[in-house]
Amino acid sequence: MKNLKIGFIGIGNMANAIIGGVLKSGVPAEQISLYDLFPEKCESLRAKGMTVYRSAQELTAECG
Repeated sequence: MKNLKIGFIGIGNMANAIIGGVLKSGVPAEQISLYDLFPEKCESLRAKGMTVYRSAQELTAECG
């Protein structure tokens, strides 16, 4: 899983639940990227080491 990059567009209840499961499975937070129209939704996840992008296009370019 070293090169795995996972991106989430929209950080609602479902994304938070999936992110929790992904982290429990052993994927490091640094391999998870996020984008949401409301950046404040991403702040607690950024503090855990996830990357937050300013647009969906930036995120998909990184994770694609």
